[in-house]
Amino acid sequence: MLGLVTGPQISPRPPFDRVIGAVDGSEEAAEAAAQGWRLAPGCPLTLVQVIDPGDAPAVTGAGPEWLHRRREQAHSALESTRDRLLRLGVDSPMSTSVEEGDLRDAFHFVSSGPDRKLLTMGSGEEAELSQPPPLPPPTVDRMSRRILEAASCSVLVARPGGSLRSFPASIT
Repeated sequence: MLGLVTGPQISPRPPFDRVIGAVDGSEEAAEAAAQGWRLAPGCPLTLVQVIDPGDAPAVTGAGPEWLHRRREQAHSALESTRDRLLRLGVDSPMSTSVEEGDLRDAFHFVSSGPDRKLLTMGSGEEAELSQPPPLPPPTVDRMSRRILEAASCSVLVARPGGSLRSFPASIT
């Protein structure tokens, strides 16, 4: 009787080498990063928030104080998202980065390069609610469009409340 000869089992290579999570402190952004991790388990995950000086409100005294406050908010949003992902069981190596400059340039920079990257972001539905007054963010449509136009890699956009158990079997 002939036996079945099998070679070493090769696990399939994830479709991405790195996941970059665009973070704004919302549940949507954390959900998107978690879904990205699910698509590329074990790959490095970098959480990024961009501070675009062009988004500073045109009011007196908004310069240095606004930028300092935005930096604090950015670091807080990154830590909050990191903690959420750890609670969800994300076990990939994670790093955080605050980028300052033009939003399009920053996202083009972080998403370009030779490795296969996946940029994740929330749909923007709750972004406005996550920003403390008196500094409302740019409109959700404008912000999402700017990120999508700047990305030079695959982009995953997610809404909150999904279940990692059902993802990616249920993609709309």
